[in-house]
Amino acid sequence: MEKATSRLRVLALLVVVMFLALSARLWFLQVLAAQGFNKEAKAQSIRTVSTDPLRGQILDATSTPDHPVVLVGNQESREVRITPSELGDQGEAVVLRVSRITGVPVKEIAQTLRDPKYLPTQAIPVAEFVSKNVKFDIAEHPADFPGVSVESTFVRSTRSVRSPRTSSATPGSSTPPSTTSGRSSATARTTPSASRGSSCRTSSTSAASRVPRGCS
Repeated sequence: MEKATSRLRVLALLVVVMFLALSARLWFLQVLAAQGFNKEAKAQSIRTVSTDPLRGQILDATSTPDHPVVLVGNQESREVRITPSELGDQGEAVVLRVSRITGVPVKEIAQTLRDPKYLPTQAIPVAEFVSKNVKFDIAEHPADFPGVSVESTFVRSTRSVRSPRTSSATPGSSTPPSTTSGRSSATARTTPSASRGSSCRTSSTSAASRVPRGCS
């Protein structure tokens, strides 16, 4: 009887110790480690993605609501971006593969990745206006392109519009309108006529002007 009683006491003591250990562990998880677990849970459920805002268009002064003349607008582009912190030990190999499929020189890609305006954890654009085949190739071989992604974005596109004040062309002449430049030069324009030997008009922006042959 005494042996059985001692065994029961030892078993009861072990059960109490186990409950105390479980209670201490539960208190540690609920009180001390709760803040760290909350941060990990938020990090897994919330991801911050930085996107470039779509900028507005710049219109010409002669634009109308029905016929807008866009000087600076937005053009859709597929950009190849590299995150340096995700390259690991394959940095040079990845840059070489990206150069082969995009056609951008390796030196130019390396110089872009070393640009101090970008952070190592930031996706740096190294090529733009790539084809869909490049996007599919990178997506199908993630092991060969770690830290490389293709994102759709918008880039600024400019359009040169000739103003009537800055272009000159004689009616009936085959010479296209020319834009103004900062240089001062003498120019001569010939007015077409029905018969030969007609007079010519000359206009000069400098002190001396040249008169074409055949002018009286």
